[in-house]
Amino acid sequence: MRRYFYGYNVHILFTADGIPVEYTFLPGKCHDSNALKQMPLLVAAGSRIYADSAYTNYTIEDMLKDAENIELLVQRKSNSKRKHEPYVDYKILTMRKRIKTTCCNGIRIYFESCNFYFQLCYYKNNIINSNLS
Repeated sequence: MRRYFYGYNVHILFTADGIPVEYTFLPGKCHDSNALKQMPLLVAAGSRIYADSAYTNYTIEDMLKDAENIELLVQRKSNSKRKHEPYVDYKILTMRKRIKTTCCNGIRIYFESCNFYFQLCYYKNNIINSNLS
């Protein structure tokens, strides 16, 4: 007997202050970098978006930089073609951790208090942080 899992991912764009400004829902089978194609990304020119390694898509990075002057700073894997300087990796990691621990825990607590089945809606580091300074 086969078992199926019907799930989805929630991708949220937060400001540096932890305020959610954009979100999108994608089926669980879609790659995380597709969230960047779904979101309108209505952020100010010159913004920085911090993301985890699942959002690695060099084409989208180049298009955002050329068209909108938005810098997509993705946490790189060790075998990445475009490596960051160590201080950039540290900045990406600290920004993502701050947003993940403060904002996502608050969202998770809210949904659990509403008896919402939160297992389907998981974040697994799918946090994008926009620095609008």
